[in-house]
Amino acid sequence: MKRIHHDQMARIGRAMSSRVRLRALNLLAQRPWRVSELAEELGESVAATSAHLKVLRAAGMVVEEKRGREHWCRVEAVEIFDLLVAMRRVAEAVLPELREAVRGDADDPHLLRVASLKELAEDVAGDRMALVDLRPTAEFDAGHIPGARSYPAAKLAEADLAPLRRWERLVAYCRGPWCLMAREGVQALNARGLPARRLRAGVVDWLAEGLPLIRGEQGAATEDKQGKEDARPRDRGPSLKETKK
Repeated sequence: MKRIHHDQMARIGRAMSSRVRLRALNLLAQRPWRVSELAEELGESVAATSAHLKVLRAAGMVVEEKRGREHWCRVEAVEIFDLLVAMRRVAEAVLPELREAVRGDADDPHLLRVASLKELAEDVAGDRMALVDLRPTAEFDAGHIPGARSYPAAKLAEADLAPLRRWERLVAYCRGPWCLMAREGVQALNARGLPARRLRAGVVDWLAEGLPLIRGEQGAATEDKQGKEDARPRDRGPSLKETKK
C-alpha cells in the first residue's frame, strides 16, 4: 500500500479522535441537525461546533447545506454507520475500562439479550412484542425501526401508556448502547408497571446490519403501523430538503 493510502485513511482517524466529534456523529446519524441546535445539544458554542464539523466535512464524514440563514448537516455515507459500530466494538473489546463497563452493562436486569436484530424485527412484525422508541420525536420522524412507537423518554411521566399494556413483551431502544435516556426510559416504564426491556442497539446498529428504517410521523407509523418503508435499506433518512424544523 502506498503512503498516500495511509495518509488518506489517517484523515478518518483524525476526524474521529475527538469525543465531541464522536458525539456529533452519533447525533447526526439519528437525523439532520441545524448547526445551532447541534451546538446546544453538545453543550458547545456554535463556533466550536462549526470547527468540529469542518474537520468531519474535510474527512467526508458529514455534509452540510445552507438553507436561508441556517446551516444544516447530516451523515450521508452509509459506511459511516458501519464505522461507528465497528469502532465501538473494537473499543469495547480491547480497552480495559470499556470491557469492564460492558461486563457491568450485562448485569442490568432490564437488558434484552437478543440473538439478532433480524429476529427482533420478525417478532415486532408478527405483533409478538411492542417496540418503543425513546428518542425525541424529531429523531423518530426522521427514521425509526419498523413497528416502533414513539414515547420520548423526556415525556414518559405524562405519557398515556395504556396502548402498551396489551403486550407481555415490551422492548425499548434509544440512541445506542451507552445512551443514558435508554436506561432512564426503561426504568420509568417499569416504574409505571410495564415490564420493559432495554435493547442495546440503536438505529446506527440497525442500519449497519442493512435493515430498513421507516420515515414519517408518529400517527402514521405507530398507531396504524403504516408508513413507507425505505426502498434503500441503508439510506439514512430524509434529505436536508425533506426535513423542516
